Amino acid sequence: GDKQSDLGIINKVLRTLTLRFDHIVVAIEQGQNLEEMKIEELQGILEAQEIRLNERNSQRSVEQAMQAQ
Repeated sequence: GDKQSDLGIINKVLRTLTLRFDHIVVAIEQGQNLEEMKIEELQGILEAQEIRLNERNSQRSVEQAMQAQ
């Protein structure tokens, strides 16, 4: 898409993310030129962050299970 429509979609996506992603939204807004960002780039950033968050949560679950034994 063109840069203007990408920017609108990117802003909408950033506004609709859950609180779990708040720190990512702040980092993206401060560290990226949103006008130059492509939707695919945002998708990659968010998917990578979701993987990291899920890995941390599963690691915490394992640690808690080990402590409970």
